[in-house]
Amino acid sequence: MDIPYYQNVDAFLERAQGQLSSGKAREASQTVSLALAIEPTDLELNWLGGIADLMIGLERSAAQRLAIAFLQCSEENIKVALYLAAALFACGNREQALTTEELAIKHGLEPSPLYHEICVFFLAAGNLEAAGHLCQALDSSRLVKDTWWRDASSLFKTGLLQIRVNQSEAAQNICESLRDVGATDFARVLEAAIFFAAGNIEEAEKLLGGDQMPDIDTWSAGEVGKMTMALNIGKLEREAHEREVEERIAELETVPVSEELETIWRTIHPTQSAQKKPIVFHHIIYTGGATVVSTYGPLLAPAKVIADQEELDKFLALRPDERTKTKFLCLHMPRHLGALFSVPSIKFTFVRHPLRQIFGSYFWSRRWKGRGIPWVNKDVEAGCTLREFVELAAMRLEQHGVTQGCNSYWFFSSQNPIVPPRISNPDYEEAFRIADREFDFVGITEKFTPGMAAVSLLSGLSFIPKWERQCTSTPPDYSDLDPKIMCRFETAFEKEIEFYERLKNRFETKYADLIAYTDAHIPSLEIAPKIPEEFLEGLGGRP
Repeated sequence: MDIPYYQNVDAFLERAQGQLSSGKAREASQTVSLALAIEPTDLELNWLGGIADLMIGLERSAAQRLAIAFLQCSEENIKVALYLAAALFACGNREQALTTEELAIKHGLEPSPLYHEICVFFLAAGNLEAAGHLCQALDSSRLVKDTWWRDASSLFKTGLLQIRVNQSEAAQNICESLRDVGATDFARVLEAAIFFAAGNIEEAEKLLGGDQMPDIDTWSAGEVGKMTMALNIGKLEREAHEREVEERIAELETVPVSEELETIWRTIHPTQSAQKKPIVFHHIIYTGGATVVSTYGPLLAPAKVIADQEELDKFLALRPDERTKTKFLCLHMPRHLGALFSVPSIKFTFVRHPLRQIFGSYFWSRRWKGRGIPWVNKDVEAGCTLREFVELAAMRLEQHGVTQGCNSYWFFSSQNPIVPPRISNPDYEEAFRIADREFDFVGITEKFTPGMAAVSLLSGLSFIPKWERQCTSTPPDYSDLDPKIMCRFETAFEKEIEFYERLKNRFETKYADLIAYTDAHIPSLEIAPKIPEEFLEGLGGRP
């Protein structure tokens, strides 16, 4: 009499082999579990079940089954040792895993590429990453040709691991493979993970908004859970920030952006996207930048000021999604050619007449002296007058070929030194091309009202806020300065002045309609000083 099908171990084994060969690792594991109830120590069942469990992330079950198979296998079948090593490593038993691998090598079976082919699966517990072998495991995973390793869950897990080592393009290819095998839910969640890692939070939220989630193993579910939690926390933070901004706007004196002004702006910038992007303000000192930061920083928060290379390196070391949390970045350094954000950003700056920049350092320092701010000019801190300040600056210009404040060209120069010396043989043509190509807007401090209107329009705000002047409440008076000293400055900075005039002419030509509108319809936006000093200190206190 034949044994009933449900008690026929060979039939169970054949069914499980077929399921595993078809990429149905979870079903194969369940079939083996039924068969092991009849023959708990069968070598082939435990060997096959161990592989299936390893594929679906059940590392401990895999280790138990493979250990039983390992104790029975012959030297010719020593590759079981390698799979057992993988399962042990996934469970955190590194020493046992390495001992098992050494045993396999001792019997003449090379662990490469077979051992490395399964590395991607004992990454399920994150242990190989901690051991520093993540990239090698992912590289070797491309060698896998066995269809047993091509089920949707394994593809999904591999994609997540590729994202963790910044191989998003490879992960995108896995999305296509998942769609090809009909695993659209897996593909959707993996694509959300790609967006999340790149800092594109809005797209990630859209893709994770549905209720249908794929049937994934514990480790993968944990990875998606962490991502979803971060998205939810980010959403709460954004909502809290929006409420704070609404309260700030209610307290501000503002001028609404009219439909006519919107039309003028769209005519000048027809390709500007309506999607809000991170704002990068390249702050050239003494050009009104402190006013820009203190005005827009609270409205476009979280805001961050980067004042030196060390701070920039720390920022760039953050994960892309962490960097993208910063919505308004003020960079106190020459333009950074690398990507500050992994998503498109808006870059703008202001330039000022070089001589006014030099004098601006005096008025800014005069305002903030006596408060322990390190960027206040030491001569001004000591109480020198404008005349004395200018004479000292002229003397240093003659002695050292450099004076404080005049560094617009330095910001646009491809040489980008960390300390702005008097650059020999400066290429102003190249600097102008850089300003035109890499910046969405280059404003002129002497035309501050249309410039601030442009910043609001670039930022997608529906209003132009009034501002507090951060240097002096009255226009500077140069009438008592020695004309000979002024002439010396003009001669020394002739090229810088020409460069400024060229940027100014382009601004006045390109934004003629915007300038005409603000001159006709927007009164002075300057207000009496009232910005709290702690905010200035929080943003670095830079001029």
